[in-house]
Amino acid sequence: MRRSLVTVSLLASAALVGVTHANPAPKPKVAAKAEPAPKAAGAEIGAFGLDIAGMDTSVKPGDDFVKFAGGKWEAATEIPADKATYGMFNRLADRSLEQTRTILDAAAKRPGDKIGDFYASFMDDAAINAKGIDPIKPWIAEIRAAGDKTALAVEMAKLQRIGVGGLFRMGVGQDDKAPDTYIVGLSQSGIGLPDRDYYLKDDPKLADTRAKYQAYQVQMLGLAGVDDAAARGAAVYAFEKTLATAHWDRIKSRDSDLTYNKWSAADFAAKPRASRGRST
Repeated sequence: MRRSLVTVSLLASAALVGVTHANPAPKPKVAAKAEPAPKAAGAEIGAFGLDIAGMDTSVKPGDDFVKFAGGKWEAATEIPADKATYGMFNRLADRSLEQTRTILDAAAKRPGDKIGDFYASFMDDAAINAKGIDPIKPWIAEIRAAGDKTALAVEMAKLQRIGVGGLFRMGVGQDDKAPDTYIVGLSQSGIGLPDRDYYLKDDPKLADTRAKYQAYQVQMLGLAGVDDAAARGAAVYAFEKTLATAHWDRIKSRDSDLTYNKWSAADFAAKPRASRGRST
């Protein structure tokens, strides 16, 4: 559609040029009718978007500004059942998602719309379920064919490019000690549970989480068509626990000096393994 519009535009331009050459006499100009300016959307709350009714003016702002600014709103607002906390930023995020959904639903109804087609394919559960795991079988085959560490590293890099995590977390961000420069950062990863304590801490609640997580791993391996899913699931969990044992705890991971290890690409091959911590 876009290409057709461009073609029509070019043809129209060529036609106008031809008319100009054929009839060089200027035509009287007609003042174009001014289009009305789009009406600005009004504030959702009041005239300025400020929820005066949500304030608690009985509280002195110097004593508790949060209560002063929104104490009545906080007291009257129930936290949604699907959220642990709730505030205006959560509400703004929800509104943004709702508006995005409206845009996508409209786009999905326009034949040939790239965003709409992509969204419609994502929402087509019937087609997705009919394909099963066939789309990822080539990836699974390549992973199984990795026979040594070098081949495994190659597969990890390929998976990283399509958004599948591996033994390390990698991303691009600002250099912590040179914020005007962007740099690649590497940090520990490779475990499915949120933190190393989930694998190592002796706590009844965490033990229950571990048991459910291992059952989930076995279920997913079974759905992927893996033979002997129970034994393989146990091996995967044992490997993750080994990784968790080597992970730094949250205290170390928050140490901005300890976690800043700026290396060049050559350093990864040149420096001894013992010196390799979290790298930036």
